[in-house]
Amino acid sequence: MGRRGAVSVEVGLLVLPMILLLFITVEVGRAVRTHAALHYAAERAARCAAITPATCGTSTAVNGFAAGLMNGIAVPAGTFSLASAACGRRVSASYSFQSVVSGLLPRSITLSVASCYPA
Repeated sequence: MGRRGAVSVEVGLLVLPMILLLFITVEVGRAVRTHAALHYAAERAARCAAITPATCGTSTAVNGFAAGLMNGIAVPAGTFSLASAACGRRVSASYSFQSVVSGLLPRSITLSVASCYPA
């Protein structure tokens, strides 16, 4: 009987940290995926603005174009901005990533990306 009780205590002590590690891994993965999607959308939008200004020539058009490339991640209006720079057409984005598991990660992390494409 004593060994079964010891095993139960050991399992109880190990399960909580393992579940915590699982949740942290999932949240970090979500943040990395969101950052990668933002970067991809900014790159494509900068290219679109440089090559086809009729489609992506304004900040509003760039926002719509880039938001459509976010693979199911809903971004608020004004996340992407368009500017002319020395490198060409520059698209930058700033997004507030919301963690669904409070306490493990900061509740909100600001993800910022920028991409430039020669005009």
